[in-house]
Amino acid sequence: PQKQEQQKRQRMLDSLKKGDKVVTIGGMFGVITAISEKKVTLKLAEDVEVDFARSAISAFQDPVKQEMAEK
Repeated sequence: PQKQEQQKRQRMLDSLKKGDKVVTIGGMFGVITAISEKKVTLKLAEDVEVDFARSAISAFQDPVKQEMAEK
């Protein structure tokens, strides 16, 4: 069961792309403006962009997209 959860999370992280609305593990909501192998840049507010580790992304804001990414 734990391995299945890890695989779901990895599929979600692999499916991230520019423009996705996401939530970080710290509870910050934002839109991905740039993405690389290890880093994600989120736009949190007007003129506010913050870099996060890719692994800091917890989920998509859209539950339908979250479910599709985990399949």
